[in-house]
Amino acid sequence: MTKFSDNKFFIVGAAKSGTTAITAQLGRHPEVFICPMKETKFISSQFLEYPLRGPGDEWVDTIAITTRGEYDDLFRNMRGEKAIGEASVENLYFYERAIPEIKKQFGDPRIVIALRNPVERAFSAYMHLRRDMRETLSFEDALEEEECRIQNNWDHIWFYKSSGLYYQQVRAYLESFSRVKVMILDDIKSQASHFFRDLFQFLDVSPEHPLEHVQTTNISGVPKSDRIQLLFRPGRFYAKLYRTVVRRFGWPEDKILRFVESLWKFNLKRISMRPETRTRLTRYFAEDVARLGLLLDRDLSHWLPAESTRFSSRQEMALPYRVAS
Repeated sequence: MTKFSDNKFFIVGAAKSGTTAITAQLGRHPEVFICPMKETKFISSQFLEYPLRGPGDEWVDTIAITTRGEYDDLFRNMRGEKAIGEASVENLYFYERAIPEIKKQFGDPRIVIALRNPVERAFSAYMHLRRDMRETLSFEDALEEEECRIQNNWDHIWFYKSSGLYYQQVRAYLESFSRVKVMILDDIKSQASHFFRDLFQFLDVSPEHPLEHVQTTNISGVPKSDRIQLLFRPGRFYAKLYRTVVRRFGWPEDKILRFVESLWKFNLKRISMRPETRTRLTRYFAEDVARLGLLLDRDLSHWLPAESTRFSSRQEMALPYRVAS
């Protein structure tokens, strides 16, 4: 069994919040070993009930790493790096069960949480599933179906609203681990050098490592040609690649994604969210974002509508959370 000491870290989410770009950049740092397989599902596989039942979710069952031996084998190419980590974004959403499992398996690792405006995150997840030809409903109809999808054990990426309720998720990690770094996607776009220097310092690796250009990955959109897109749906393409390339040869996932997305970008078109839907979602998330801003001592007012709920004290915002024992 691979021994992970004080240098272990997890990027736990949120989904569609820049975790792929963060993982790719960390993989270029000589003092960091990042698991070549993003989304190992190892932690969540210890408590989720397979099979997941959303359209195309069977590929998650196929690639999930379910045993500690399989998990340790993904790190067989370590060469004494100072920081060793992986990214599995469902661990933020399933915080109640993921936190005890992380502690059981790895003790008190460093935790990295990346967040994004929850309205934008929700629509990005929707576009991701449209890209993969799994989502067939309009965004508005899909929002109405969310509770049914949760009850029917679909993969968490389908939960456009509940995945963006960050406050309880983040608070639980802050109170359960001694070293937690919460990062906002906006900062990658506005001040990438500061963003990654801060992250490198948190991981106790050299902050002077120059950033390399990382091609945008995990792009989303609506396919122009269904026939072309069918060739690269997860169930037909990713599962086999993960098994034969990533797991067997240890090739980083972002290299595979760059190849796939060079084909995708010619076959995808962007669509926009309806203004009235954006307004409704912004109001839905307003209270949670206000609480999160106070928790992090960070101004997130650009995520909120003008009429959003405000809280004047940490006592006002306090809500209980529960982590499974």
